Amino acid sequence: MNHHTLEGGGQLPHEALESPKSKSRFSRFIASMVAAVLSLAGLVAVAPGAYAAPAGITISTLHNGSPVSDGAVVEAGDIFTLRVLYDNNLESQTIVVGPPEGLTFDESSLDVSGNDAIESINLVDGNIHLNFIDPAEWDVNQGVWDLDFTIQEVELPESRTIEWTVDGEPSSIDVIVINESA
Repeated sequence: MNHHTLEGGGQLPHEALESPKSKSRFSRFIASMVAAVLSLAGLVAVAPGAYAAPAGITISTLHNGSPVSDGAVVEAGDIFTLRVLYDNNLESQTIVVGPPEGLTFDESSLDVSGNDAIESINLVDGNIHLNFIDPAEWDVNQGVWDLDFTIQEVELPESRTIEWTVDGEPSSIDVIVINESA
């Protein structure tokens, strides 16, 4: 008896030769692969960047305390943070941050009381100078300090590049700024 024929003797179409179980496995495999690729793409799209800085320093960006990436929608009045992560491999004991334009610096970020690694933070000619104690004298191996800024009002929603420098090296992130919700 020929298993690949219809009762009337004709040949079965090619699609009928594949079992529904193998089609199901293949479909699940393809769906799993697509889901994995989309998951990885999503992680890359929302992962906050670390920006150019001297050895021992890493800068990341936050919006209202959460990681922010290119294309994010932010509201005027929100907090934009340059998070300075430092470790005891500092090349220099003073790091100069050129603050972003269109944002208002929160001067409470200058108060370093209780920090064992940062001696002082000062505004000098419009730049922010982070002065570190010699890493050999630290009680810690690494630390973090937030420089907070308030996003200024805009007339209409606008795409804006927030740009800053660290020891003269520029970095930026593109955001869309809208006015505060009514």
